[in-house]
Amino acid sequence: MNTFFSAPYTIQTLLVCFLYCILFSFCFALLLNPIKDTSNSSVKSPIISNLSFLKIVLAYCIVIHHSFLQVDLPNNGHVCVEFFFIISGFLLSYNYHARRTISSFALNKILSFVPYIFLANLGCLLLEHNFNMEKFLSGIFFYATTNLYQNYTYYHPAWFLIALFWASLFYFSMMKKLPSNLCYFLIAIITFIFLSLRADLFPIPSTNPHFPFLTNGMVRGWAYVGIGCLLAQTYKPQIAELCVSSRIFYTLLEGFLFICLILMLFLPKYSASLNIMLICFIVLFKLFLLKRGYISRCFDHPLCFKLSKFALPIYMTHDIFIPQIFKLECLEVYSVTAKVLIAIVFSTLFGILTYYLFNLAKHIHLKLFK
Repeated sequence: MNTFFSAPYTIQTLLVCFLYCILFSFCFALLLNPIKDTSNSSVKSPIISNLSFLKIVLAYCIVIHHSFLQVDLPNNGHVCVEFFFIISGFLLSYNYHARRTISSFALNKILSFVPYIFLANLGCLLLEHNFNMEKFLSGIFFYATTNLYQNYTYYHPAWFLIALFWASLFYFSMMKKLPSNLCYFLIAIITFIFLSLRADLFPIPSTNPHFPFLTNGMVRGWAYVGIGCLLAQTYKPQIAELCVSSRIFYTLLEGFLFICLILMLFLPKYSASLNIMLICFIVLFKLFLLKRGYISRCFDHPLCFKLSKFALPIYMTHDIFIPQIFKLECLEVYSVTAKVLIAIVFSTLFGILTYYLFNLAKHIHLKLFK
């Protein structure tokens, strides 16, 4: 096994690893017991489809970010994780229903996240062939990258789901237990504190047993999920009839901000500070909510919502194979652009297959154990 899964990697090696991941992850997902959503489905908030478009774009930005790192091209693509936190926080507050209990919310998140963490850990483990039980379990039990276990789990990008789980559970519990005005006042204070920590206004201790979640990853989660929750409170659906010139102005502004963000993320000469990129994204986010420009209106389509379901599977599987894809000897003659496109295609196919794999496991489980 060690000889077979050792570098240099071949296409056959990656395919075998791929099949192992599919088989064991399907069995694992099949064992999980899906639960029904206890929220009142009759009063669910309307879907904002163009936010779904942003989610799928951000997922591909992360894929490009990790692909560029493989060929030593510096970029700021990691900031897209902050954008993901903001969208998640917005949807957490926007879709909040008082009938849902804290326990059902936590269990739904666990059952949604754990299969992806298991799959990602398994893929990385098969390629690393170096088993460490705590490293494997730290992601599944959501304590990796905390002071309880400071290292990453096998799949490094899984820290996002771990931070998102704890931040979402914390803010949801506040919404459940506190009056609305007091709740969002406290969320604003907490968000400001964690933004200050993120901005290095106060040092974050590397080891502090009294504050096990005060690590850089957790600070990012609490700060930007909080921003998303606050943005949801400023959102009111609007149907505004604007003249053509106003539409064109908002369209140009949306396009300008979108292009600026892409340039700042991936071209070093246009690099900007984290705060500038966050401001640009928040303004673009608000413009998409207002839907006054043709771009935001164009992507406010049910198709975008359907495609966004693949964003998490793509994010949680792409970095299993991207490092190995760039080590394939058969790709050495290809340009960087071609290699990145191959990585994007492979990540897309594996992400789509993973999504339907887990949904099939859920469907079979419901049939067998209902």
